[in-house]
Amino acid sequence: MTKTVYQTLGNRNNPKEIEDNAPFICDNSKAWLGDGYYFWDTFINNARWWGEISYQNDYIVCQSVCDDLDERCFDLVGNTNHLNLLRLTIDEMKQKNLLTGIPTLRRVINHLRFKVKISNIEAVRVLGENVRGLNLELPRYILLQINKNNKNFKQRYLDLEPPIQICFFTKKSMGLQKCKIVYPPQYTSEFVV
Repeated sequence: MTKTVYQTLGNRNNPKEIEDNAPFICDNSKAWLGDGYYFWDTFINNARWWGEISYQNDYIVCQSVCDDLDERCFDLVGNTNHLNLLRLTIDEMKQKNLLTGIPTLRRVINHLRFKVKISNIEAVRVLGENVRGLNLELPRYILLQINKNNKNFKQRYLDLEPPIQICFFTKKSMGLQKCKIVYPPQYTSEFVV
């Protein structure tokens, strides 16, 4: 089985170069999961949201597919064993004074990859909490019924397009395929003048 993923890029009016060379690595210090090829999992709206805020609406979205999740993905969304390993690693790093202050996910993942050397890990998958903010006017949420008379009431909801990212460590991780542009329309093969 395969999984559809989307990479958001700034629009530099270079669609041929993008389709010939994508995906592109993110290797700056703000890459929260470490250096790699960042994609949004399944939902193109997350890739478009990222383009709107990061590239001021001047962006390109590329689509690719990869092998569905397996043991090669350090899955911090759907694998509780991986979450537990991450927590234990943070505790161990703190005990050894390898972490000071608030630990960054980048640092802990790099420790797991390069110091602990988790075998066969080609990607990491995470859900960014409070990434997009909550705009309940968008049709991506379902409100959950709860007791509003409770003094600790907070509105509860289910996000139907959660902002899940996958960071692939190489261009070929988990069978990642060649990218094709799916937005904006003028760069797609379906565009007709």
